[in-house]
Amino acid sequence: MKNRKIPSAQERRTLAIIPRRIPKTLAVVIATVIVGGSALLGIRASQRPQTQFADHNDDAVNNQIPEILNLPVPNLAVSSPAVVPVGRTANYETRSDIVPENGPGELAVAMPFLSFKNKAMEAEAVFKKETFNLMASDLISLQRKLPEQRGAKCRDEKYDVSLPTATVIIAFYNEPLSTLLRTVWSVINRSRPEHLLEVLLVDDASEREENKADLDNYVSSHFGTRVRILRQPAHKGLIQGKLAGARNATTEVLVFLDSHCEVNVGWLEPLLARIKTNRKLVACPMVDTIRAEDMSYTPSANWATGLFTWSLYYKWGPVGLTAAEKKRIGDADFEPHKTPTFPGGLFAMDRKWFFEVGSYDEQMEGWGGENLEMSFRVWMCGGVLEFIPCSRVGHISRTHTYNFADEDRNHQVNSARLAEVWMDDYKRHFYVARPAMKGAPIGNLSSRVAIRENLHCKSFKWFLENVFAEKFVPDEHSKKNGQIRNNGTHYCLHTNTPDEHSGSEFSIKPCITDSKRRDYLLQLFSLSVDDELRREEWCLDADSRVPTKLNPYVCDVNSHRHWTYTTNLQLRNSQTGKCLGARGDQADLQPCSDGPNQKWEFLPTQGL
Repeated sequence: MKNRKIPSAQERRTLAIIPRRIPKTLAVVIATVIVGGSALLGIRASQRPQTQFADHNDDAVNNQIPEILNLPVPNLAVSSPAVVPVGRTANYETRSDIVPENGPGELAVAMPFLSFKNKAMEAEAVFKKETFNLMASDLISLQRKLPEQRGAKCRDEKYDVSLPTATVIIAFYNEPLSTLLRTVWSVINRSRPEHLLEVLLVDDASEREENKADLDNYVSSHFGTRVRILRQPAHKGLIQGKLAGARNATTEVLVFLDSHCEVNVGWLEPLLARIKTNRKLVACPMVDTIRAEDMSYTPSANWATGLFTWSLYYKWGPVGLTAAEKKRIGDADFEPHKTPTFPGGLFAMDRKWFFEVGSYDEQMEGWGGENLEMSFRVWMCGGVLEFIPCSRVGHISRTHTYNFADEDRNHQVNSARLAEVWMDDYKRHFYVARPAMKGAPIGNLSSRVAIRENLHCKSFKWFLENVFAEKFVPDEHSKKNGQIRNNGTHYCLHTNTPDEHSGSEFSIKPCITDSKRRDYLLQLFSLSVDDELRREEWCLDADSRVPTKLNPYVCDVNSHRHWTYTTNLQLRNSQTGKCLGARGDQADLQPCSDGPNQKWEFLPTQGL
């Protein structure tokens, strides 16, 4: 008897669910196998909600134990050792609070201002200050459940049990406590402990009182050693905060998140699995939208792709996958796809490769431009950027999230640094878009140039030809480019949208002759080699409902939105047969005539 194994608490619970007609000695063996198998699969009682066995009578199980132990152990023939599973699904989720299914914001049900009834005006006032619905966030559980956004193949996919370990780094500045803690809880509750070693919160010298002692007390009492807070001595900006976190991490993989996110079920394993196949791969989750107005959750398209403008702003691709990926990818809802650039706030990367390839440019200030710099650098120096559709992270879409003095100036300086180091002669297009930066002081570049030389990185022309082949280069892909001046009014065609994030209204305004003015960019157009009248991503054509009106459309060479520039200086639209004309301060499509208001000249772009 003294050598008999005493069943664990988990085994005793398991014994209670085995049919009583099975011999009790065999029941002990079955219970042991079940519990052992559960451990291999990562199914442990401690990882489940505390109410998992609330209806179970442990006393009834305990009363059976002496009887079971007194029975003789049978001789069992063992034909082969148990088969250890080689993979498991990424469906881990736990929770330690108890909230009704219809609780505030559960399953990301919207909480609009009107839901606050007599406090609706107060909620709107708080929204204007915080740029998101903080009153709703404060009411919602810090551990709320999110709706499933993955397809069946993602839910059923099995991942290697042995994946790299990860540290999640969250840099923040004056982040409201509820959004910051909800970010942390989502990571803790939806990441297997064997994969997630630590969460590092990097406080960039926040002034908000709740980011100080309140945060310290909450973290120590709820997370123990799994969450650590690093305090920056002065406000240095997002880039420096992320660097501080990376330098304090010790795991194989670094995962960067913004401080107002909620990771969804199964988010981590797909990222780690991709990096395990290629340590030089930067793995990005699909960035879903948590609406700032009501904290509801909207999934992004699985084919989302990151691009850039020549003014070096990040933008989402309007037509999805690049042409090369459309040919390669069979199932965009499941297969990872390559992307020329990434937003920069949410990604996973091998820690050693992060530093080998240059981490961040330490002379960049505040935030802005660092994501494109990393995108170009990773691709040109032998790495890969991918979006992973099976990994979903919700992100609150706020207009401003990380305040820093003179943010626009910081973005321009940071962008000029990346243009000088990584864009070779193509930096000319950046300086056309940002003329004030040409010759401006941007700091020493020698350490960044040395990284490119030491890693034998490829040219920016290689990047354009092999990673983003459809990127429109005005002076390489055009028959004509520059300002388009009307001979009758001597005004130029003008758009009011500088950075290609959306379409635009078109008008005619006095021609800008000083190319150093920032609004000079608003008068630059191209007649492409495919006969499109266009800007970077948006083409001009007749409105489908009002044929005389000009409308913007996403450029597509197969769309037949073409123009002919005639020998008598007319721009004739192929769809309507009408000609571009000037009428007052408006440009529209008119029946073609020989008048001066339908004659247009291209004034070559200054600086190209």
